[in-house]
Amino acid sequence: MSGVRKPTPESSVPGDNLPRGSRRNQLRRGHGSPPVLGEVPHELSTAAHSKECKRSPQQFIPAGFPLHDKLPTGTEDSASPLTTPDMVRSGRVLHTSVKSPLNLAFRHPLLYNNYDLQLKSGKAMVEIIMQYNNIVTGTFIKRPNRFIAHVLIDGRETVCHVKNTGRLREFLLPGASLLLEFHPDAALQGRKTAYSVIGVYKDNAGFEHKRLLINMDSQAPNQAAAEWLAGGGLASAVTNIKREITYHDSRFDLAFSEDGHPAFMEVKGVTLEQDGAAMFPDAPTERGVKHIMELREAALEGYRAYILFVIQMKGILSFSPNRNTHPEFADALKLASESGVRILARDCIVTEHTMKIDMPVNVIL
Repeated sequence: MSGVRKPTPESSVPGDNLPRGSRRNQLRRGHGSPPVLGEVPHELSTAAHSKECKRSPQQFIPAGFPLHDKLPTGTEDSASPLTTPDMVRSGRVLHTSVKSPLNLAFRHPLLYNNYDLQLKSGKAMVEIIMQYNNIVTGTFIKRPNRFIAHVLIDGRETVCHVKNTGRLREFLLPGASLLLEFHPDAALQGRKTAYSVIGVYKDNAGFEHKRLLINMDSQAPNQAAAEWLAGGGLASAVTNIKREITYHDSRFDLAFSEDGHPAFMEVKGVTLEQDGAAMFPDAPTERGVKHIMELREAALEGYRAYILFVIQMKGILSFSPNRNTHPEFADALKLASESGVRILARDCIVTEHTMKIDMPVNVIL
């Protein structure tokens, strides 16, 4: 039939017979931060140990995603824990612990920028722990703008970076107890502040109306979601997880292959709750509406599409869009759900040093 492009042999895989459209409508791979993986088995081979494979990772690209000819190289083998500049700036250090089937523990770097971790033996379990270091406590005084807060630390009023640009009015109240991460090398990193606000204790919170620790780091949900996804969170065969993938005019947080089908996931961190009901957003977000509509378009084109709301606390019974704050967001979320986008919500186990996605939460649209 004239005008119909037949799929090439390379793309003739399950779930990849999708509409091609114009060049703009083809998925373009991004080069974002690497995924944070949880404890998950990996098929291994010696191929990826060669520099050639590290520089030619096409065999690791999930079905349905076009290839790019030039990609950054992978990391070289090293016996030390791997960190990246963005993790250093944010204070998160990833410890990669690999255990062989013979229970022989050793260190191995994670191959970044869309490379699979591959070793010499048959299988391995990869465990990467996202954690905050140098945690201190403080008392909230005021927040002059979205990016900084004045906090009382060891009796001194200190200007700190707020790792969340949301309003946060329900718990950033004078006298609130905060968790902060101290950056001893702030000057070397070019930081203007030596502390980052990453958590807050909220009184009378959750359905039990008790004191809860809330993680308020807006970067944490994406890291936790990638770990959850790689650890079997979807209860399906998920492989080839990528970060920050461009689709049309949006960049989705995660892209992966699910049972051989290309899939996207957008991640939203949730800190607003009332009487055990979590809500998003806490302020109007046109960008959020745009992402939802792009995900809906992807679903209509045949991709699998997800929106995961990561509720950064425990004590939650339900999640719903905050219609009072942004009715357009609520309408877009409902329309996306009706168009095949799966809406998920999960609460988190939050400690002073970590945040891990835990249990499903009922979604009410």
